[in-house]
Formats: sequence, structure tokens, C-alpha cells
Amino acid sequence: MLETLYFLTCYGCESGANVPVAETVGSGTAWVFHGGKMVKGYWSRSSEREWFSLTLDDGSPMLIPPGRIWMTLSRRDNVIVNQGLD
Repeated sequence: MLETLYFLTCYGCESGANVPVAETVGSGTAWVFHGGKMVKGYWSRSSEREWFSLTLDDGSPMLIPPGRIWMTLSRRDNVIVNQGLD
């Protein structure tokens, strides 16, 4: 899960309704959940044409387990994570 800034916009929409857009250029907190464990790290990328860089607190690369993954974008100001998990 990547914590991002969200905002509402109607840019390019024909209906006139506001739609949520996630800002995925910049940096924020990243959470990886796998095998009953939770790892906190950070994501960053400097343009929409680049892959995300995921790192741990010490700056080392965050390793993503092999296999199918799901990426969730969550509002930065609306994330609750249970810190009591092992």
C-alpha cells in the first residue's frame, strides 16, 4: 500500500463530476504485507514514466516477495495501520 496525496478534479472528464486522482510522483510511506508480516518503508519516483523505488528506513531496497502482487493507493491523511502486528 502506498500512501499518496489524493485530490478531486474534473480535468478531462465529460460528465462534469469530480473524480479522485492520486499523486504518484514524489514520495511517501509504503507498507508491504506478506506471510502474516508487515514491513514499513518508503516509495519514491520523480516522473510518471519511472518505476517506483521502494526502500527501508536505512535506505536499503525493500524486497518484494515473488508472485502476484496488488498495489493499493491510499490517502496519506487517512491511513490506519495496526502497529501491533508481528
